[in-house]
Amino acid sequence: MSSPAAAAWLKSKDVMKAFLESFGGTSVIKDCTYTIIAEFVPVTLDLENANACAEIEKDNNLPPLSILSAKWIKPVHRRLQTQVTAHLIITLNTPKTANHFLRNGAYIKGKKIWARKLLQEPKRCLKCQRVGSDHLANDCKLEHDICGNCGEKHRTNTCTTLDPDHYYCINCKHHGHAAWDRLCPKFMEISTRFLARNPTNKYRFFLTNSPDTWEQILPPNHPDSGIRPPAAHRNPTTLADVMTGP
Repeated sequence: MSSPAAAAWLKSKDVMKAFLESFGGTSVIKDCTYTIIAEFVPVTLDLENANACAEIEKDNNLPPLSILSAKWIKPVHRRLQTQVTAHLIITLNTPKTANHFLRNGAYIKGKKIWARKLLQEPKRCLKCQRVGSDHLANDCKLEHDICGNCGEKHRTNTCTTLDPDHYYCINCKHHGHAAWDRLCPKFMEISTRFLARNPTNKYRFFLTNSPDTWEQILPPNHPDSGIRPPAAHRNPTTLADVMTGP
């Protein structure tokens, strides 16, 4: 049962049903998924349309049902009236189709777009602002909110501190940057440890048996970085990177 053919056989509808019935209990078979961020997608894409994903598949010669889901990073109601593009999270069913987006880009609503892996990264609680925490805001036990900008006891979205020089990071205990700053020494320290536990973050593509998916992400000035890809490919995006983007 360790071969790709065996896995495909097990995932077939009838076999999967019989397997789960025999196994009993509340057993489920969870497929691997591959999530990417498509950048600057035309907002004319209507995700309320049941055929939206099928149209993307057709326009890019992808197998039917390759796209498992697609959702905008930011809620539609938070867009600017003049906004024409936004970032889209797309979940695909195989590394091959996901790598197709990463390597070649894709066409969505007639526009060529580029995509990046959605990387795993340390959590940051939006209530206590701790990076690398084992909880999110809903489960935070702190009685009051900590501002991600100035470190005072109020919600970040109510902060009146505009000058970055007056920011205070609750994580590294230094002024001059916010708790969400990705150049924070504490964030970088925790990220380094996190990367060691999640080595797939080092790779530009989702790994397969094909050597052309083994390309590692290198800094632009690294001597082995080779030919630089399009700008949209230079720095893989995490969800935190784009929450303030389009």
